[in-house]
Amino acid sequence: MKKVYFLAALLFAGLSATAQQVTNGGLNSWSTKTAGMGTYVQPDGPWLNLFDSLFVSLGLPGASSTVTEGTSGSSEGTSHAVLNVVDFSGNTFGGGLIYGKFDVANDMVIGLPIAPRPTSVMLDYQYTTTNGDTAIIEIHANNDPTSPQVIFNTSATSWTPFEYVFQWTQSGQDSIALAFGLANPNDTALDPGSQFRIDNVRYNFPLGFTEMLDKKKMIEVYPNPATETIRFSLEAADNLTLEVYDMHGNLVRSFNQLSTENALYVGDLGKGTYIYTLSNQQSKMIVDRGQFVKN
Repeated sequence: MKKVYFLAALLFAGLSATAQQVTNGGLNSWSTKTAGMGTYVQPDGPWLNLFDSLFVSLGLPGASSTVTEGTSGSSEGTSHAVLNVVDFSGNTFGGGLIYGKFDVANDMVIGLPIAPRPTSVMLDYQYTTTNGDTAIIEIHANNDPTSPQVIFNTSATSWTPFEYVFQWTQSGQDSIALAFGLANPNDTALDPGSQFRIDNVRYNFPLGFTEMLDKKKMIEVYPNPATETIRFSLEAADNLTLEVYDMHGNLVRSFNQLSTENALYVGDLGKGTYIYTLSNQQSKMIVDRGQFVKN
């Protein structure tokens, strides 16, 4: 059966705060977690209190307050995240907080899928530094090869805005992770007086994106499920790239010369579910995404 998607509806859904904004970006919702012999606190949603979860699992609950909930003087809402330096048995440990996932085996931060592409990420921070310690923000955007590690080495006693503007240069499914931490550039011990506060983490989306909703372009994807061929019927195909990924994120098809009627051979693909994206070749912004089943 032919399945009809209205881009206006999809794009509008994509801009909803629940689907696209940083989940619990105000850091107002926290929970107590239990691991091993102790407990630690962590923001709700896809946030990871990296080191406290590790310390508790290893039976070191005395070191498990490197990230705590700040409940007064927040930039937005009722709470914020506080990254502390904790002295445990003569060793100091700094807090680490991740928005995304962490692959322990490969020591790698993994981003969360997002569409449409945000133009920037913003947040508010405070930082108290002693003994040369620095605060760090790492931005991991898979299709932005310039996404940076930003280092703060100067105290900011009042809430200070920070913004990174994404440089999207690659197409495909986008993902973003954010990591926050404390370090000493001289490889000396962190000082317990250093503290990094984070609040009001959010994405900005392109100006003019709302105007796209009024165009009410239509795309038809059929048949779904497909056996040999699946068709993409577009009302307008100018400057669009079609890419198809398997469920492991591997690119299996890519086309940048589209017409209003497009037949894609899928007979050689294995059975299963595949994700497709349509992106603008100039802005690299994904304007539609969906999935189909290959029988």
